[in-house]
Amino acid sequence: ITSRAVSLDYVLRRIKNNTIQLNPEFQRNFVWNEQRKSQLIESMMLRIPLPMFYVAEDQNGIWEVVDGLQRLTTIRNYILGPDGDGKGFKLKGLEFWGDKYDGLDFYNLEKDYNFVSTVNNIMGTELSFIIINPGTPEKAKRNIFKRINTGGMRLSDQEIRNALYQGRATTLLNSLVKNDVFNITLGNTIRDDRMAGRELILRYLAFNLLGINHYLGD
Repeated sequence: ITSRAVSLDYVLRRIKNNTIQLNPEFQRNFVWNEQRKSQLIESMMLRIPLPMFYVAEDQNGIWEVVDGLQRLTTIRNYILGPDGDGKGFKLKGLEFWGDKYDGLDFYNLEKDYNFVSTVNNIMGTELSFIIINPGTPEKAKRNIFKRINTGGMRLSDQEIRNALYQGRATTLLNSLVKNDVFNITLGNTIRDDRMAGRELILRYLAFNLLGINHYLGD
């Protein structure tokens, strides 16, 4: 692994040219509410350091986000806008500066000369990354992922699998977990916000296709 501190401008350029993969379909659902997203931006305004980001780099230099997807998506959506037009969400429920900045998106913040120092604080943010280098053995990657902990919430085994093995299988699981038959059969007893539903389907497919003896060592 490599530790690296990079500028926010560098990260935004990578997001624009798709060399950072920000696809929530392959990771935990985007569950932050407006207040939590706004308070992350407020931390940048106040120049409070953000927690470490973890990415895996492939042979083409593409970064796949292992941990920090919520934060990077929030930063992108505020500064660039979800459609890349620079018009993102409006701040709401700030803890310290609500009376001054609540209701402002970055587009309007940047246009107002009175907020130039705040814009500079945001754009001057330095982000710390742990980069898992290309060619790292899969077993080592899984071990690294298991040790990642953000806010006391460790990644589930299925979230680790989704970070490691993106492709048709992950797309299929995402489709099956939304299937009406699956949800009616279970009666919504399995929540998939931490991919428990996808893991259940994966276990069924594994046992059905390979047989239980495959996992008993026979």
